[in-house]
Amino acid sequence: MTAFNELSFIIRMSIKKNTYVYKEKLPVEILTDAVQLIS
Repeated sequence: MTAFNELSFIIRMSIKKNTYVYKEKLPVEILTDAVQLIS
């Protein structure tokens, strides 16, 4: 699994688990959230 696929997976899981409205967030903010979830 590449790092990008891993991030995409984590983002999808986050969307399912949380009530985040990702479409109102900037891609950079989504990536930041994903990175925080990884670490």
